[in-house]
Amino acid sequence: ARGEKRIFMDADLATPLRHVPAMARALDDQEVVIGVRKLSAIHKGFIRAFLSRAGNFLIRSVLLPKIRDTQCGFKGFSAVAAQKLFGVLKTTGWGFDMEILARARRAGYTIGQISIPDWREARTEGMAGDSKTGVALQSLGELARIKSILTLERWPLLQKMWWLIPVVALVLAGLLYSYDIGRWSIWFDEAFGAKLITFSPTELIAYTAADVHPPLYYLLLQAWANIFGHGETALRSFSAIGMLAALGVGFAFVRRYFGACASYMVLPFLVFAPFLLRYSQEARMYGLATLICISATFIFAHIHEASTKYKKWWWAAYILLVVAGLYTHYYTGLIWIAHWAWHWYDVRQTGQKFFTKTWLIIYGIIALAFLPWAPILIKQFAGVQAGFWIGPVSHQSLLNIASNTLTYHSQTELVGWLSVAFMAMLVGIATLLYATYKSLHSERKKHFVLLSLYAFVPIVVLFMLSLPPLKPVLVERYFIPAMLGLYMLIGICFALAPKAKRWYQSKILLAGLILGFFAYGITNAYTVGNFNYNQGIAPSAKALMASIEPRTGPSDAIIANSPYGYYEFDYYTTLDRTYFLDESHILGVIGSTAMLVGDPHLVHNLEVFGKTKDHIWLIGAGDVSNPLPSNWRKLETIIRGDYNATLYDTGN
Repeated sequence: ARGEKRIFMDADLATPLRHVPAMARALDDQEVVIGVRKLSAIHKGFIRAFLSRAGNFLIRSVLLPKIRDTQCGFKGFSAVAAQKLFGVLKTTGWGFDMEILARARRAGYTIGQISIPDWREARTEGMAGDSKTGVALQSLGELARIKSILTLERWPLLQKMWWLIPVVALVLAGLLYSYDIGRWSIWFDEAFGAKLITFSPTELIAYTAADVHPPLYYLLLQAWANIFGHGETALRSFSAIGMLAALGVGFAFVRRYFGACASYMVLPFLVFAPFLLRYSQEARMYGLATLICISATFIFAHIHEASTKYKKWWWAAYILLVVAGLYTHYYTGLIWIAHWAWHWYDVRQTGQKFFTKTWLIIYGIIALAFLPWAPILIKQFAGVQAGFWIGPVSHQSLLNIASNTLTYHSQTELVGWLSVAFMAMLVGIATLLYATYKSLHSERKKHFVLLSLYAFVPIVVLFMLSLPPLKPVLVERYFIPAMLGLYMLIGICFALAPKAKRWYQSKILLAGLILGFFAYGITNAYTVGNFNYNQGIAPSAKALMASIEPRTGPSDAIIANSPYGYYEFDYYTTLDRTYFLDESHILGVIGSTAMLVGDPHLVHNLEVFGKTKDHIWLIGAGDVSNPLPSNWRKLETIIRGDYNATLYDTGN
């Protein structure tokens, strides 16, 4: 536009042309003039009228007091005002009027208003492919964005202190992760680790080799416990710290490759992810593995930038992280497979060779570093293939991964309308991922592919490796590092996906649905705690031992009905009177019991052992009524959750 007065209006002439001269006259005395409709007369239907009035109330409250109709498509500006206001416009969606008027207020322009009593909407179809409800929802999202943009511009210091936002987010995540972290009883895997770290490093490595995991996490946990103690909170805090650091690296990755807006949008999906919350409160290797995987991925992406300086040092850091990951959890190797897949994608785009000298050297060093442990991995894998507790996979396994990731519920728990909402959410996320991928420019698309491979390659590969004739090796929690990538992808999509064309494709509705399920999952995580979904029990050794130990005299004993339960009960033992029963002589046959071979608390025969004690508690999960000596007399039973203890008089 070149005129001294510049007016825009809707092309369908909802505002009659006769108002144009009136607008021109008003611009003689004012820099900005807007048309104002009678809202109660123009909105047909309850839903649209409600959304319109609610939206106008929010706009007046948050951004533009005393302007009751910001969205009328009839506005006029002086040439100076038009150039100044539209030259810095950040909003290109339906809510651009709000930003223009807010900037006009800030610039000191008076905003004139002329009444348009005869405004009529002639069209019957949607607006440029958007439904009217979708426009309303989208505009409300833009309102929040405009308010934040203008606030940052008003306070330049906030722009320089952008790091405060992720810091506050990480503090919030830390509060969520630490809340009630010591409330739940240690369960078998945690108790196994707590017992393992009481041995010397050499013994620890030997006992780990007899189990199914590599040793690095346990060695680091041992060092951590030597400083902070062996209590539940201390042991679990190591996982929480690792997970928090992983969130920080994830934020940095998104900010570097997808921009500041996307990085801020990612934060709520990281902070409130129920799956990450649950396993940040467990003394297991998942927090450390997640930090290693996302850090190595960030470095891998950085190395592929043409202008990267000190590339040798970055490669060295990458090697250390890959090797550390393999010595922490074998399934981090699935992330490295994703890196190979992305390398293949990248060289196809650039026309380079796949197997370069550098690439071969890097993975040659990694292979050599892991070579000493490779025979143990092969032995452990053979043991798992000979028979393990993991059940067969099916399509439900994939649904369980999705439901645990997004709701921290098994897919069988999502029934009725919850199941409908869950499936709608999955469809919405898939649609959003595809739409975002198609809309990105080449550089961002490349890193979007990297994150997608990071999130989904481990699932696909492990699912395939769990099909016959191989024995299944797929458990939902093994994908925690990969799921961090999925949460990052979701946040990126909400920042960068093209605008939806239908109200049911609204990013606001989908975000509300996802965060609603997150809240549902967080509630479940705090309610059920470390409930073992694979065995269907809630470990409660802590409460049971607190009930029976004070009542155990010097000539009494507490006997766990299996070596596996003993790990949990032994952790909560304050008196040296807790034993475990191994009538079937299974010690050493199964790796997790190898460190109990020769333990002085081993009981092979109840009748012989009972002759040395006056009273004996038999404790465990489920039925603990083993075949007992005939002279034993049952006195009482105490039940705590899914665990119980029965007291017997041995007749001595």
